[in-house]
Amino acid sequence: MWKYIFGGLGALSLLILGVVVYILVSVSSGLPQDLSSITEYEPAKVSKVFDRNNKLVGEFFEEKRELIKLESLQKFTPQAFLAAEDADFYNHSGINLSAIARAFWANLKAGKKVQGGSTITQQVAKQLLLSTEKSYKRKLKEAFLARKIENQLSKQQILNLYLNQIFFGQASYGIETAAQTYFQKKSSELTLAESAMLAGLPKAPTRFSPVRNPKRSKQRQIYVLDRMLSEGYITAEAAEEAKAQPLKVFYRTNSIEEAPYYLDTVKNQLAEKLEPGVIDQKGLQIHTGLDLEYQKHAQRALKKGLQDLDKRQGYRGPLEKVAASDIESTLEKITKARNLKVKMFVTITADGEYLSETQEVENPFTPSEVTKALVTHVDDRNKWVLVESPRGLGKIKFSTMRWARKPNPDLFYDAVKIKRPSQALAKGDLILVKVKDSEDFNTSFKKTTLKSKSLKHLFELEQEPLAQGALISFDLKTSEIVAMVGGYDYIKSKFNRSYQAARQTGSAFKPIVYASALDKGYHPNSEILDIPVVFKERVSSKKSGTGQSEVLKYKPSNHSKGFSGDILFRTALVKSLNIPTIQITDDVGVSWILNYAQRLGVHSKLNPDLTLALGSSSISLYELTKVYAHFGRLGKKISPLLLKKVIDPKEDNELLANYSLDQFFEKEIGKKDEKWSNVVLKEKAFGELSRKFVFSNQNQLISPQTAFVMTDILKGVISDSGGTAGRARSLGRPLAGKTGTTDGYFDAWFMGYSPQIVTGVWVGFDQEQSLGRGEVGGRSALPIWIDYMTQVHKKLPMTGFKVPGGISFANINTKNGKLAGPSSTHSLRQAFRAGEVPTERSSEADSLED
Repeated sequence: MWKYIFGGLGALSLLILGVVVYILVSVSSGLPQDLSSITEYEPAKVSKVFDRNNKLVGEFFEEKRELIKLESLQKFTPQAFLAAEDADFYNHSGINLSAIARAFWANLKAGKKVQGGSTITQQVAKQLLLSTEKSYKRKLKEAFLARKIENQLSKQQILNLYLNQIFFGQASYGIETAAQTYFQKKSSELTLAESAMLAGLPKAPTRFSPVRNPKRSKQRQIYVLDRMLSEGYITAEAAEEAKAQPLKVFYRTNSIEEAPYYLDTVKNQLAEKLEPGVIDQKGLQIHTGLDLEYQKHAQRALKKGLQDLDKRQGYRGPLEKVAASDIESTLEKITKARNLKVKMFVTITADGEYLSETQEVENPFTPSEVTKALVTHVDDRNKWVLVESPRGLGKIKFSTMRWARKPNPDLFYDAVKIKRPSQALAKGDLILVKVKDSEDFNTSFKKTTLKSKSLKHLFELEQEPLAQGALISFDLKTSEIVAMVGGYDYIKSKFNRSYQAARQTGSAFKPIVYASALDKGYHPNSEILDIPVVFKERVSSKKSGTGQSEVLKYKPSNHSKGFSGDILFRTALVKSLNIPTIQITDDVGVSWILNYAQRLGVHSKLNPDLTLALGSSSISLYELTKVYAHFGRLGKKISPLLLKKVIDPKEDNELLANYSLDQFFEKEIGKKDEKWSNVVLKEKAFGELSRKFVFSNQNQLISPQTAFVMTDILKGVISDSGGTAGRARSLGRPLAGKTGTTDGYFDAWFMGYSPQIVTGVWVGFDQEQSLGRGEVGGRSALPIWIDYMTQVHKKLPMTGFKVPGGISFANINTKNGKLAGPSSTHSLRQAFRAGEVPTERSSEADSLED
């Protein structure tokens, strides 16, 4: 009997041994044989984007990580991780059997997993070589690999891998990135208290997050400090001091907020030029043409301009009407919201509590911050509105909300203004407000039941704009794209209207017409008739759709609906008159202007009829800004520079250099250049005229003299009393530019430049509709341009436009274009190309007509 029992046990043992061997063989055979990813550790690195002044603009990454060496850390930093994760690290050979047994017993008693037994080496194996699947088979693989790793690497190398690889939450991988994210310092500068808090995160980054769960995070930190004490790493005094130390913990900031449309454009263009994965993994150094300070001014200016436009159209009402029964609960929600991310950091006390949100910041507001608020009281007699916001209690002065009439696009913005606050707001309205100031208003409310409340803030009524806009800006000397804003809010719409949208340009196209006319025999003092006229134009069968050509009649009118009679060429452009512009177009020919526009950088399809002159064609802001840049650069071609250089630091290799955004439109621009060459330089029809476009420098598009004369005329749009952009005189420096407005006020433009910077601004709706009556380019787009250009020129020297050779100046009579006589009362100094200065002088009779 015993014989059978022992025999059975022996067979069972052999069976078990066989199963174990089979499992071990099966597991080991499926293990990675190549440990090069461990021995030649090369994780995905962060690619950094810099502006032209080497300021960090943004980052592209798959995993945000920066590598450090173990020896750069304070001694207690790695000790904190050893105490938290693997106190026996230096005593085991990859697997800690006693830790596994303790974890197994603890989990068995709890009926769930409450403790793990993985060593740091096992965690390295799992993260670098295995999947995240949760199974006993994977745990066995992990154990096998841990032993192999221990045989090939030293303990210091393994610990170094671990600290560079682990995830800390807030998109941070590795100790260096975690230190920068949570404490805004290098990992080598961490304190004991900070090190212990970070060491508590890898176990459960979300659960122990100090910005989400400060109490749990503090408890975890205390646990780590106690473990460090029990392991003899620190003294009791050091532990207690670290536990009592308040910690300032930062929220992760996203630098894409600084230049989202620019960064998106950079990434999209690099994706076309580089191999997949390179941008997010290779740690590239990407140097752009962007100027971060200019970009901030551009974003703020566009946002403010669109907000002001929206207010001119009236108030669309509150976000929500809160019922009387729900007001208290809504107020409670708003009050609680004060403790959310009011600032970019929280301070955690020894008890794991937040400190008061205002203790460490003198002014917790950001400029022009917009937030939700609930109307709690409306006072028509004293003309103010009381609101409760996440920032606290405050008021809106009635004088700042008189714009809040009911919307009516047929009315001018200042035609109707409300007379009392209750015409727009009522108690229970959930609204948007803009933070304007911090004040103590208690004295203003002594006679009210509200005097016990602390009124600290001044607000203005706000609403989210419906219209969109775009701004793009180039440095005329370096050709760098120094600012790019593609819309009001990148988060809500990533469509980049600065170069992806094509819209009708209105009068902003006219300088192309006038420049082309200068190169066909016109002069700044040429006289043109501004009278009612009907133009007849023969259009092709393709356009008419009738199968044969036909004659169409076209009767343009000026925006003012009036007529000036005889008018000078320059004055017609300065005053943006339509009829003289069509007269010029009819004379020089539509095809000439069309090809001239292409020569100056327009690659979009243009309407081949008389309406071309008044901006009926749809063109991108990018294209039109290039045209004005060519005037400002004395006819020399600009290739707007998006990327200056892209470097792979590991290989010390330059992957890309001097990348222009023109390359995005390479096919379109190539076809345009070829067409111009065929039309102007090869066809005999242009005869002697073609010689005007033969330059020794192939980047010279038009003559410097023609370009300068255009600049001189466009200066008049701003400096002359009848110019459409007189507001820009506030900059107090030489400027040139042109407004543009389309029919029905659908699109508003301002294109302009100084001797240093050219900037284009467009305002309109994505789905075409009126911006509102009277919303011309000078009202909707120009203020944005002025706001931006004022800021960027504060540090730029005062300088005039460079005058090329072959230019003469003369004082002319603005009524007849002759040289101004001694008695002329209407005269100005005008630039002419050499040999084109008028010779006839105004008589005394001419002066009397002035």
